[in-house]
Amino acid sequence: MNLHEVLRNAFTVEYIMTPRERLTTASDKPTLQSNPCYDVIPKTEGEQIVGLWVLREGDYVPEPITEEWIVAHTTSIHELIRLFSNSNGKPAYLVVNGAKVDGIVSRADLNKVACRTYLFTLIGELEYWLGALIRNHLPEEKVPELLSEGRRKKIQKRYRQMQSENADLDYIDTLMFGDITEVVTKTPELWRQLGFLCEHQAQQELNGIEDLRNYVAHPIRRRCPVIKAEQVFQRIEQIEYLLKKIAERLTEANDTSNP
Repeated sequence: MNLHEVLRNAFTVEYIMTPRERLTTASDKPTLQSNPCYDVIPKTEGEQIVGLWVLREGDYVPEPITEEWIVAHTTSIHELIRLFSNSNGKPAYLVVNGAKVDGIVSRADLNKVACRTYLFTLIGELEYWLGALIRNHLPEEKVPELLSEGRRKKIQKRYRQMQSENADLDYIDTLMFGDITEVVTKTPELWRQLGFLCEHQAQQELNGIEDLRNYVAHPIRRRCPVIKAEQVFQRIEQIEYLLKKIAERLTEANDTSNP
């Protein structure tokens, strides 16, 4: 099992949901504010959650709790993002543990640290294996030649610094994610092996993944916009596809070198 497959099961909804003891609930129809904070508010009778108040066309309307409004506390963040990315996805889901409601999870919760950590680690795995693919197909001295002048100067400076610290590294070890994508997009053999049809497509897709990486890497930025589930799930699928293609190519290369 690959790391990203393990991560699917490790990062679950319970790490990002709002727990029941902190839920905003209402037994009567909530008063609509000029800028409502919640699209879904659990409807209560006494201590029991018996339904939902759902914001529709500028007003809260009651809805019964059905399967389509529920996810288990063990549901992976990966699956939650998929649910939110669907055109018929709900604005929020009740999180259940057995027969008990544990909390609620909304699109805004995708900004929380656990979700960002899952995505950053997934992208980190891609970064590692892209580096392995480059190392398998290009001589070390060729790598700096494929970078823009500004990037080349930075990695050469980083390389000299590491060498002065007696680090046994090569140029590929000094690359940042943006450097890696530049090397891949400027090497037709590499982007073709990854299933891209042209350099422009490779650049567009990899730059999109880098943008997501940079976004999720800074959870302290409280005013960041809510992560758009549709775009994120598209990136997740792209990353997993690329990881599969890299594994195939490296396996083929290993089989060729060891007949």
